[in-house]
Order: sequence, then structure tokens, then C-alpha cells
Amino acid sequence: MTARLAALFDAIERRSERASSRRFASAALIIVFLGMVALVEAARGGLLPEPWAARVPRSQFAAVWVVFTALLALEVAGLVFALARSVAASVGKQLELIALILMREAFIALLPTGGDAGAWDAVRGGVPHALSQMAGSLLVFALLVPFHRMQRHRAITTDAAEQESFVRAKKVVALLLLGVFVTLAGVWGVRTLQGGEAGDFYAVFFTVLVLSDVLLILLSLRHSATFHVVYRNAGFAAATLMMRLALGAPPYVSAALAVAAAVFSLGMVYAYNAWSDLDPAERA
Repeated sequence: MTARLAALFDAIERRSERASSRRFASAALIIVFLGMVALVEAARGGLLPEPWAARVPRSQFAAVWVVFTALLALEVAGLVFALARSVAASVGKQLELIALILMREAFIALLPTGGDAGAWDAVRGGVPHALSQMAGSLLVFALLVPFHRMQRHRAITTDAAEQESFVRAKKVVALLLLGVFVTLAGVWGVRTLQGGEAGDFYAVFFTVLVLSDVLLILLSLRHSATFHVVYRNAGFAAATLMMRLALGAPPYVSAALAVAAAVFSLGMVYAYNAWSDLDPAERA
């Protein structure tokens, strides 16, 4: 059963990496962006019937927010595929995702309270919030450079069969995550179209990520109980929790929590590499 699910995951990943899939995703994002721009202009011109007119924002920045949300969905797919390759690579993808979410929040903060998007009086109340989110996003983006450079991607066990079993288990978890993501996205989309309270989709998904990280810790114990491996995985789960808290935190605090998660993850990679370089005698 595990082997079949892992094979299904491999097939989905291969399809997603095709050039045709990338072109389709790019075209879909362009259509979403231009479609939202057209809807905003139609709403501003009084061309939309009720109740649609009341649901469409009057700011062109709303089109940027919508396309950023769609782009984040593609990043989530990349995160799921990275999980099967490496726990550390998955955390890197999570940090990339949180950096984009902060940038999206900056656009949301600049949505005008009235008037045109280019009018200072309409957006000045959100500028400090937007700047804090932009600064946090930039810092996370910068910290990702040393984070990726320090990766070594060691196997958690020297037994080839055990390592293969662990990789299959990660693929099954990743496949389940992909199913959860599609389900959450569908529910969020339906509620949004109905005009109901959709909630923060990515906050819910990061909660699921925290739970999946804990599950991976437990699965890794079947193949390796080495202290530094268990500690690293637990640390990465804590970093994911910090990112989840950032999504629900007030302005300024959210950016600070995201940067703290990035700094902690970077320190975890450095400490893990240093621990792995120790001779067995030194660890005793």
C-alpha cells in the first residue's frame, strides 16, 4: 500500500515538473490577474449587478492580492514536493512561503479605505503596516541564502533499505498533505464565492504543517533515534509553529515572528551540521 501511494506521488510530481505544466500555471496566473483587474474596473464603473458589485473591491491593488494568493498556492505545491525530498528543504519552502505571504499582506495593508489606490489619503493609514511586512519579507528572503547554502542533506540512516522506507513514508505524508491542501482550497473558494466567512486559508494549512512535522518526527524514530536528528526535526517543527503564529499575529509582531523563525531555522541548520561533523567518540 505504501509503495503504491509513493508511486502515485512520484507520478504527480513528474507531471507537475513538466514544461507544459509550468506554462499552464503561468497562463492561469495571467488570466486570474487580468480577470481581477477587469472585475475591479467593472465594479468601479457600476457595471456589475448586485450582489457581485458589493463583493468586488474598488482598488486595483486587490488584483495584486488575488494573484499573490494564487501564486502562493503554487508555492504550497512546491512545499509538498520538497517534503518528500528533505525535511530541511521543506522548511526552506515554508520560509519562502511565509516571505511571499508577508509581501501579500503589504498589498492588503495598502488597499485604500476610500478613493483611488494612488491617493495618499486613501492608503496612508496602512503604510506603516505595509513597511513592516515588506521589511520582514525582505529579511526572511535574505536569510534563505545562507540557509540553502548550508544544507548537506544527509541520510538519517546508513541502511539503504531503512532510508528507502523512510522516503516512502515521507511521500505518503506529502500525498496526504496535498489532499488536505486541495480540500481546504476548495472549501475556501466556495465560501469566498458565497460571500461567507472563509477564514485565513494559509493559517489553517500551516497548522496542518505543524501536525505533519510532528508525524515525521515519530516516523523518523522508526529508522533513527540519533539525538541530533530527532532534535533537528523537533526544532524545525517549532520553526513551523512560529510561522503559524506569525500568520495570526497583529501587525509588526507577525513580521518579527517570521524573521525569528528564519533565524532559528538557520541556527538549527548550523548546529545540526556541527553536530553531524563530530566523531562518534566526541558525542559520547
